[in-house]
Amino acid sequence: MKGEINQQVMNEFQEIVLDQKLTLLETKGTLFRYKGIGGGLIKGRSLGTVLDKFWTKSVKQVCQNALDNGITGNVVEEQVHQTSILALLFVAVPLVSGDRIRGVILTIHDITVSRRLERHRTLREKMKIISKVASHIVHHMNNPIAAILNGVGGLLVASPQSIDGERLHQELQNIQEQLYSMALVTNALTVFSSEDRNDFKLVSLNRVIDHAVHLIRLIDSRKEISIVLELDENLPRILGNEVTLEQALVNLCRNAVEAMPEGGTLTINSNLDKQFKDFASVSVHNTGANIPEEHLEMVFDPFFTTKNQDHKGLGLTVCYGIIANHGGSIELSSKEGLGTTVQIILPIAKL
Repeated sequence: MKGEINQQVMNEFQEIVLDQKLTLLETKGTLFRYKGIGGGLIKGRSLGTVLDKFWTKSVKQVCQNALDNGITGNVVEEQVHQTSILALLFVAVPLVSGDRIRGVILTIHDITVSRRLERHRTLREKMKIISKVASHIVHHMNNPIAAILNGVGGLLVASPQSIDGERLHQELQNIQEQLYSMALVTNALTVFSSEDRNDFKLVSLNRVIDHAVHLIRLIDSRKEISIVLELDENLPRILGNEVTLEQALVNLCRNAVEAMPEGGTLTINSNLDKQFKDFASVSVHNTGANIPEEHLEMVFDPFFTTKNQDHKGLGLTVCYGIIANHGGSIELSSKEGLGTTVQIILPIAKL
């Protein structure tokens, strides 16, 4: 059994030593013979001939980079081989003698099984998420649908003469509210369909912040909430959709305000990211109660909420989807006594 395992490991790699012209000098391993790959491991043959259909632009590039620049690189190539997909990992290491690069050592691993397992795991995770979202959607849709059916059913079974204008108006108003509740869910979910980046335009994040703050002041005019803006006037613009970015900022600000029922300070900051200068950073900080540590990993999950049932638990999920569609990311920090900070990081436009 042990011998079989060792033989399997041997079958999963091939090492090829190449000269400066990328021709074969020597080789070890049995991957190519075991899998029937390439045009034969004969000394003096060019690597392109040896690799056959696996001699792609990407493989050539990592080999040439190791030879010309002394940089180790790797690339995965997948090709249909003997009626099935074969995934090979190519690792190119410069062969150095003294102070000169004499050639390349190319090691090739068969990662077909691990690649397949990784895809299966990813698919299972996606299906779990889809199942979870679907069950929540059904739950949030069933309640208003049942209310609408009950309201309509009550009107249909009643005789026309017994329905006065006031009752009809009340029933229609209830139906409208339930339809609006359903629309909130469906509209929020549309954010997860990828936006066409060809429609993106140059956007000033400071302008987006100003608009979002204006809306927050209209929505919640409590004097107990102080809003502080610390905006970098020289912040470069980004490519994006101003409307959806504003929606994300409004959601974050509303969450921040709701976290301070007794009042507090909402601080919004914009600047170039300190670690990655090609990215702009927007942080939204509130001085309210912190988010419990056990909830930090779940706050961006669809329909997760610790608030009352009037909240659909989609606010932060929508923010996450919008920022992801813009090639950015969201980070969250929440400490007891220090409040909560949500940081948005977005790539600046390269003109």
